[in-house]
Amino acid sequence: MKPNNMELNRLMEYVEEMKKARGFDVTTLEQEFLLFSEEVGEVANALWQIIKAGEEADDQMRETLGFEIADCLIYLLSLANMAGIKDIEGLLLKKEEINTHRFETP
Repeated sequence: MKPNNMELNRLMEYVEEMKKARGFDVTTLEQEFLLFSEEVGEVANALWQIIKAGEEADDQMRETLGFEIADCLIYLLSLANMAGIKDIEGLLLKKEEINTHRFETP
């Protein structure tokens, strides 16, 4: 089962354009990675809130988690841009092909 219309490469272009438009294109690769790491911590915090709430977790909590995951995705795509990766879709499919073979049962 392969996805047939991901548009991740277009999303990478959007992230690059958005960063320039907002004046966020001034970080180094190292700084960008630290900012990404901070966002991962925010995902952990939002997820912990849902775990603690258990069955009482609500849509607001899930939306907060979704926003933090979206921030992580933006940073990941930004890191790829900054590192010169242009075809993340192709790489994802190639990696999944590798994973498929790695985890096949004989």
